[in-house]
Amino acid sequence: MTLHTQYLTMLLMLGSGFCLGVILDTYRVLKGRFHIRGWAVSLIDLLYWFVCSGLVFSVLFWSNWGELRFYIFLAIILGVFLYYQWLSKLMTRLIETCIRLVEWKIQFLAKTVQMIVIRPILFTIQLIRKLLLFVLRLFWKMLQIFLRPLLWLCSPITKRIEPRVRPYLDRGILLGKKWIEKWRQRKKKDDSE
Repeated sequence: MTLHTQYLTMLLMLGSGFCLGVILDTYRVLKGRFHIRGWAVSLIDLLYWFVCSGLVFSVLFWSNWGELRFYIFLAIILGVFLYYQWLSKLMTRLIETCIRLVEWKIQFLAKTVQMIVIRPILFTIQLIRKLLLFVLRLFWKMLQIFLRPLLWLCSPITKRIEPRVRPYLDRGILLGKKWIEKWRQRKKKDDSE
């Protein structure tokens, strides 16, 4: 391995250490912000180490075909140390600001969708419902007005027919009640099983 490749690898591993610090700070801020607890912390820790390992080894493979040397580990540790000495507080504030900005944009988008889409749809549904109720009430009133004279004209006929039809109607109503009761008992039986 040439000296140029070694210097390049050393700089890239130093940068990888910086990246590991940034990822860890991001994870810590998100964990505190969203109050992640329990098994989710272990799962995210495992994910963090997979991502970091993949990042370091892909950069190492790109820079020197994956040759591991002692100075590579020193460069990664030095990169993490320098990051925490110089940039950790600034980066934490920046990440918190970005999270607040994203939350604000999501809330703004949700309110906008509610104002532009959901409220007009709900208003339209209520308007249609009220209009349909008004039309049905108007139709019922008109039907009552038109049927009153017809019922008055038919009253002599209905008075003569009613005594003959009444026993059949009563039997039909009684039979309907028995069927409904049997259906309810069968439904209760099916529900209990």
